[in-house]
Amino acid sequence: MTQQQHWTQQSIEAFRYRITNDFIMQLEKKMDTERITQKDLATRLGLTAGRVSQILNGATDNFSLEKIIEYAQALEMKVSLVAYEDGDPRNTRGPIDADIFYICWERQGKPKNYFDLNGDETEALSDLDMSYIEASTPIGNVIRLSDRVATSAVTKGGLGTRLGVSTPKPAEKAA
Repeated sequence: MTQQQHWTQQSIEAFRYRITNDFIMQLEKKMDTERITQKDLATRLGLTAGRVSQILNGATDNFSLEKIIEYAQALEMKVSLVAYEDGDPRNTRGPIDADIFYICWERQGKPKNYFDLNGDETEALSDLDMSYIEASTPIGNVIRLSDRVATSAVTKGGLGTRLGVSTPKPAEKAA
């Protein structure tokens, strides 16, 4: 049986489209949160409101990394490209969207890098037993990883419960 690739791996353009639209969703979320109109964003960028509307509605064929950075800076956002491995080398499930990485980052107290994590978290990261990783659930894996290294829960039931994903407790280490 041949495994199929996720549509984003069918071409570089398909993957670029997915990354760009993930970014556009983040822009829209920021605009909604800050109550920034398309006209406001257009003014900040020196564009027409019509052009901003086109971009927000998917006319992103010529939307380059430089444009992503310009839009992000206009909304005082940071841009980060993250390469990761999720046990899916054929990319049958596609990329994990930015919200998952953001949730995990928030959960860890917004560390700037590995060294900003406290001692318990860095020990947990270096001692992780990856046997709980399930190839079929990349989002669940990210949440389980976050639950394993987190020192506090987002909700009473933990982040996984909040998102409707089962998060089994890791096995205790033998003394």
